[in-house]
Amino acid sequence: MLENKKQVMEMANDLGIKINGLNDMPEFGLCPTRVQIAPNKYQEVPGRFYTMSSMDGGENWEAIKEVSEQYSLVQHYEAVGALLEGIQSYMSSFGKPIINLKFSGAGNSRMFNDVKWKDAELTVNGDILVPVLRNINSVDLSLRFLSEFKVERLVCTNGLTVPDKRFPNQESVKKLHLKGTLNLQECLETTMSNMGSFTETIGLWEGWNKVQITPEQFEETLKVLKISEKQEEELVKATLRGFKGTLEDRFKDKKADLWIAYNSVTQWITDSVKNPSTESIKSRKAAEAFELLAV
Repeated sequence: MLENKKQVMEMANDLGIKINGLNDMPEFGLCPTRVQIAPNKYQEVPGRFYTMSSMDGGENWEAIKEVSEQYSLVQHYEAVGALLEGIQSYMSSFGKPIINLKFSGAGNSRMFNDVKWKDAELTVNGDILVPVLRNINSVDLSLRFLSEFKVERLVCTNGLTVPDKRFPNQESVKKLHLKGTLNLQECLETTMSNMGSFTETIGLWEGWNKVQITPEQFEETLKVLKISEKQEEELVKATLRGFKGTLEDRFKDKKADLWIAYNSVTQWITDSVKNPSTESIKSRKAAEAFELLAV
């Protein structure tokens, strides 16, 4: 297991893999919870700790979340390092990926790690798609350790999330950071074992461009995103990258299909949702909702 983010960068350099955002990665620690029992006198609480975040190598720390002694701290660099080890066996088939790191939450406590295989181009419904593996780690208890599969349309970088039901084994990587339940290496091995069938599985999108969708069906499906009427109007009136016109135009001409409707939603999420946690949640909900229309 790698011991710091410098080792992550060295490993990535040895593999010829570019990592963007590594400088924004904090390091974490645990601090015993203390309570004041008298003026200027504190006492530690047995079995309780705070997760702590530092952006300067430990000179200054920010308290993030109180946890119990059962909590198993997983550093962001440990998650990235384990992923680097896991993807090596797939580089001969998929090529060298680019890794993009995004962070959110107090002390950058949530990490969204997107591994993009830019040279492994797949074609679905006439669109070129690039496979992406997203790994999520957090130390504020807001998110579980999770891996999910996505693709991006090369023409516009819309992120299309693969619903969980296509990868039943993905349930096994949704583990809380508790001792005895979270094995980082095991979780990543489970994720990587599904990479072999990933390219075949996204072929289920093939034919969505032949499934018609009505404005009423679209509006009903859109409810899962819980967006405002103004946002919905922006979505249907937006010029679609890689297609002609807008979704509104397609509805008027009764030429709206599931592939275009789905991509209009992912385009809006890509352009409008800036928080990576919210983006991930909305992408998954949209994927699962549109999947139901395709049945």
